[in-house]
Amino acid sequence: MNSIHFTYLLRVYSYNHFILKLLFCLFVCLVFWLYCLYVSLARAKRSWKLPASLLGVLQAGKWEAISVVTQTGTILFALTLYSLNTWLYKLLTQIFVSQYRFPYAVQLAFAQALLMLAALSSLCSLGCLPLQPYSLHLGERLLVPAICQGAHAALALWAQANGAAVLHGLVERLLPLACTACSHALALTPSLSARSAVLLATAVLTSVSLTVMQASLWIDALICLYAALSLFLHSLSLCWLAKVGEGEAVCRGGGRRVSSLDLCFSMTINKSLVLGFLCLLHPDGAPALSEGSWQSLLFLAYLLGVLLLGALQHLLLAVAALRCSPVAAALLHTAQGLAEPLTSLL
Repeated sequence: MNSIHFTYLLRVYSYNHFILKLLFCLFVCLVFWLYCLYVSLARAKRSWKLPASLLGVLQAGKWEAISVVTQTGTILFALTLYSLNTWLYKLLTQIFVSQYRFPYAVQLAFAQALLMLAALSSLCSLGCLPLQPYSLHLGERLLVPAICQGAHAALALWAQANGAAVLHGLVERLLPLACTACSHALALTPSLSARSAVLLATAVLTSVSLTVMQASLWIDALICLYAALSLFLHSLSLCWLAKVGEGEAVCRGGGRRVSSLDLCFSMTINKSLVLGFLCLLHPDGAPALSEGSWQSLLFLAYLLGVLLLGALQHLLLAVAALRCSPVAAALLHTAQGLAEPLTSLL
């Protein structure tokens, strides 16, 4: 009994120690990014007008005006923030599903979409976030990425609930290559050069090969099929979303420009409708409501954490695909998994 208690305390200490290290790295990156941004703004005052907000610095056409040091600090800050969010999301999802036996992936994905929709609508109604109203034209163009993203979110949660997270995460490391192929198929601009594509393929395949050689994987045909389908849907949703954003920027060049958050808002509405219809058809709709421990505050806290972190992850990926490129969003999503086997060699 004492050994079990000691093992539990050691595990809790290791979790807390890791969280403290991540928070410290996040704080260091934030300070470094703010300092570099201040230096770049001080140097750039003579070349272009200082924007009203710091977010305006990262708009299209001004990213090249920022120094390389500031770009590096911004990338490190984004990687650290997203990696921390992803790690906490996976940890909370694993604990929530295993402890409370709540493996209802479609219902959780639907709740994440509703939470993101409620958050964006609340910020818009308070005047903190200017959003254009939903239009049928934009909603029709965003129907395909909404369906793909909703199905991918459900498959990712299914993998967490059914013990297939390891194989699913391994296949997910191929996301940058899948996004590169989809970008070429959809003729997205700018596309990766041949040299960059070869370097990216070498890094991704090396990471996957090292993981396969070091770990013993339990391979199931259904899990492999779902993992490959999830990879295809994820890459297609990011690239199609970027293609729609590129087309809207060209079509409305003379009028009011559709922002990235406008596209995310419209796609979230579509995704909520798709997942809501899927919940009505799914046989686990009634058990999801009856088997939840709704009177437990700890259950509600875990559920809220899973929904918040999942919604934030989807929003950050969509914004990264629109503001940068689908390949950059894929690298942001898989950077931690790709770096783990490579750093183990050092």
